[in-house]
Amino acid sequence: NEFYPPQVWPMVLAAVQAAIAHGTAYDLEVPFITAKGRSIWVRIQGFAVQQDGKTVKLHGTIQDISDRKQGETIQVIHEAALKAISQGVVVT
Repeated sequence: NEFYPPQVWPMVLAAVQAAIAHGTAYDLEVPFITAKGRSIWVRIQGFAVQQDGKTVKLHGTIQDISDRKQGETIQVIHEAALKAISQGVVVT
């Protein structure tokens, strides 16, 4: 859990616990802190393998999505600037 910011860990933990308890799959996009201390965004996906109604395994992946998140942020900023310009607001 040291790789997730404190405000994110409860959400990740709840998703994993739901997968174990109920077989609920999860798909989250969250901030992550690498072993070298770099902040990135990751997509974590997981699902439980159940036998006789009990979870026997968890499978999952973690994918770095920082580039996509940065692109989304730039797009939002660009759209906000265009809106401001169309409304006569000076953007600096």
